[in-house]
Amino acid sequence: MSSSRFSSSELELCLQAWGVETVRCDLLDPKSLSQLPEAPNVVYMAGMKIWSTGQGITDLGHEQFFAGTVSEKYRNSRIAAFSTGNVYGLSAVSRGGSREDDPLNPVGEYAMSLSSGGTHLRTLSRTHHVKMSILRLNYATELRYGVLLDVAQQVVRADPWRYLWDI
Repeated sequence: MSSSRFSSSELELCLQAWGVETVRCDLLDPKSLSQLPEAPNVVYMAGMKIWSTGQGITDLGHEQFFAGTVSEKYRNSRIAAFSTGNVYGLSAVSRGGSREDDPLNPVGEYAMSLSSGGTHLRTLSRTHHVKMSILRLNYATELRYGVLLDVAQQVVRADPWRYLWDI
């Protein structure tokens, strides 16, 4: 089952064609969230594509809010939560990059918001003994999605700086 607001009806239809049951839910609406079915396993990929909506700081607040409300709703489930490696901050290339046991050192609002969301998840996991893993992705050099694609699309549309500065 997949839950989303499904701003793209094409995506919802594609998932359904693949046999995925879809449920419309707005995670900003507590009533909508409470109506989601219980699940033994949850893949948490909730979030906003920061600044892509033109709402800037609001998007950052949503990252923190989603983590708290969803993790509370599914406190009896096993949760695999996707996050970002940006929460570790900068690391010397000679060191080979960040490691999982590094202390969090988020640089910038995006990394701070996901660090805060991850803190909600880890606190719930420890407090309520929720089986949880946090999977940190780094996609800055991925050409099929992520930052490089976003900037390239802005350039093609002759609007290269709106994405970077519309906060």
